[in-house]
Amino acid sequence: MSNFSAVRMEDLGEPIQELLKEAMENGEEVDMSLCAHIKVRDVARVFDSMESGNSKQVVWEELKEQLIERAAAQKGERIEAKKSRVQEEADRRAREEAENKARIEAERKARIEAERKARIEAE
Repeated sequence: MSNFSAVRMEDLGEPIQELLKEAMENGEEVDMSLCAHIKVRDVARVFDSMESGNSKQVVWEELKEQLIERAAAQKGERIEAKKSRVQEEADRRAREEAENKARIEAERKARIEAERKARIEAE
């Protein structure tokens, strides 16, 4: 699983910076946390797409879609990892509970047997 960290605007590369600035100038709310999912190949793809004459709006929408998918995939991985940890903890607790029940039952049987022997010896 990849770990993403905070990204400075300056680190995103000129093409991505232009897309973000234009999106914000057009009044779009930009989820800057998506920028943490930008990869080097995205910058190259954006640059190529803009050089090919595609509008910044189209390029931004395509990039944003990819970033949203990556963020969702990462979130899904975290959720699955958390579910796995929760399940492991539940399994561990169930084992401990079963072991405790078995120990208590063994102690109960031993006590009953000791009481039975004590009664026999007392007679």
